[in-house]
Amino acid sequence: MQKRLKFITWITFLSLAVFLPANLLSGETSLESTINHLLKYIQESNCKFIRNDVAYDSKDAAQHIKTKYEHAKRDINTAEAFIERCATRSLISGKPYFVQCADNLKKPTADWLMTELTNYRRDKFKGN
Repeated sequence: MQKRLKFITWITFLSLAVFLPANLLSGETSLESTINHLLKYIQESNCKFIRNDVAYDSKDAAQHIKTKYEHAKRDINTAEAFIERCATRSLISGKPYFVQCADNLKKPTADWLMTELTNYRRDKFKGN
């Protein structure tokens, strides 16, 4: 009886290890993986980020937004809240953040990230 219980326990464990998504095994939630995707999207965009009328490169922008996220993390429970709280405007001046990419159009960072969030969710839903 005890051998059978051990066998069932091992089979259950192995099944979970094989079939659970990697992000669950690592402890990363769907929200965290979405936010990590958005931060990576910012960092790899090679766009200019305008914060308080000063342009920053994409790596500095991603680090700044990540730092804001680390401070506000406990109050953020959706990707939309992440964008609103961390990537929309300066907490000090209240001025909105803008992004300027290869097309040279200056657009609000919040709108730019919401578009990427929609694309990410659509692609994830499709299984890409």
